[in-house]
Amino acid sequence: MLFCPHEDDELLMTAGVVHRAVQNGDGVYVNIVTNGEYEGEDISALRLQESIRTLTTLGVPRENIQFFGYSDTGMEYEVSFLHRLYFGEEGLLIPSNFGRTETFVPAEFPEYHMARFGCHAPYTRASVAEDVYTALSDVMPDVIYAPCRVDRHGDHMALYRFVCDAVERARAEKDAAYRPELFQFLIHTYDDIAWPNRCPADAAEHHYLAPADIEKLGLDWDSRIVVPVPDDMKRSSKENLKYNILEMYETQHPHDYNEYIVSFAKDEEIFFKD
Repeated sequence: MLFCPHEDDELLMTAGVVHRAVQNGDGVYVNIVTNGEYEGEDISALRLQESIRTLTTLGVPRENIQFFGYSDTGMEYEVSFLHRLYFGEEGLLIPSNFGRTETFVPAEFPEYHMARFGCHAPYTRASVAEDVYTALSDVMPDVIYAPCRVDRHGDHMALYRFVCDAVERARAEKDAAYRPELFQFLIHTYDDIAWPNRCPADAAEHHYLAPADIEKLGLDWDSRIVVPVPDDMKRSSKENLKYNILEMYETQHPHDYNEYIVSFAKDEEIFFKD
């Protein structure tokens, strides 16, 4: 099961593991928490459609892709929707940048809380926690992928905590022996112009190098888990599947910001565990 904050986070560092899981016949479930509206509500539908297109291209069933519909208000911790909710006072309600106070996805897409409970969810910490817990406890996955606990995007680092809380609740309420593997993926550091490292197009191999700010992040690079991507996603392949899929996120301008989006197409994917 994959929890991600925004449309595109579901495959930047996990396209390879998703691809391999589908090939192995494993159930793959993807939960996208915010609704893609950061640059405007009119962009939201395009972003959701991009996620559906990329995930189904890899063979993830459409019914296994859930959109929670929470607001996307920005990256810095002090403006991030999920960060402010998680660390804010009990009962805090944060409106979106467009004045909404409850979950929203464009009409053509099913919204998780509405489908599950028959109503929209208010923009509160309790609502996010309930949706994360319900999605997790309905499946009780053996393996979970979530953003890194020290990711510099507030939505990312807060979602990791929501997921950890949901695991603890599932253990308390459903199965005391529940111990899923929880892998963390790093997307944003203090310097996204340098991370991920850019590799020359003609390089024989494409691997991740440690971010220059790894010590400031508080991560032990030597403890990272390195997972090679399937052969059809390696940069040496004639048609690199991961690279091509990342180019499908057209609203995110995959070649802008020093090739930021497509720079995640390397011969490996890396994860951290506590």
